[in-house]
Amino acid sequence: MAVPEDTTWEALCRRCGRCCFEKRIEEDGTVVETDQACRYLDVASRRCKVYHKRFEVEEECIRLDPQTVRDAFWLPRDCGYVAWLDAQTGYQPAQKPVSKKRQKTAKRRGTARKRSGR
Repeated sequence: MAVPEDTTWEALCRRCGRCCFEKRIEEDGTVVETDQACRYLDVASRRCKVYHKRFEVEEECIRLDPQTVRDAFWLPRDCGYVAWLDAQTGYQPAQKPVSKKRQKTAKRRGTARKRSGR
């Protein structure tokens, strides 16, 4: 799988901002999006106010790359990165509840609250 150049990778983002909202993982593994946005997300424009330095100022911001997208079961199915991964590899996000082990890993790593930073 050829990974796009940085500018091409960034262009995959659909600027919906959904990755910048906190998520809650239910006991059955269902991912529930909350209405709590990252403090740096402009909810009107869906743009990060500190995009150029987001990883330095927000420790919960996740750098998305193909492997991270594959592991980020909480990304929405209509995410541009998920769509690209599907086109390249046939990847489909988990449609059934995630395992208890994966939930524990998500909670330990904070994935249930994390926001990605593309």
